[in-house]
Amino acid sequence: MAQTQRFQDKRVVITGGTSGIGLATARRLVSEGARVLVTGTNPERLAAAGDVEGILAVANDAGHPAEAPALAEAALERLGGVRDRVRARAGANAASW
Repeated sequence: MAQTQRFQDKRVVITGGTSGIGLATARRLVSEGARVLVTGTNPERLAAAGDVEGILAVANDAGHPAEAPALAEAALERLGGVRDRVRARAGANAASW
């Protein structure tokens, strides 16, 4: 079955995306054409996620609001900004915007 490209040219940030559901989501989005930036705090998981083709990994703790400006800057630098979706999988109030 041919893979759809329904997320072609979409830019997505997934906080807490270096393992589990977050990483699986990142892989799926990339397979369907998205550019994905994932965040996390574990150096080994960040390195492993960053080794996946199409996934950009950035050290950032979404549980600390003071780190939000650094994440915004990383998204701007690495993705050209986020115009499509942010998926918060980490922190006290995981949500999707």
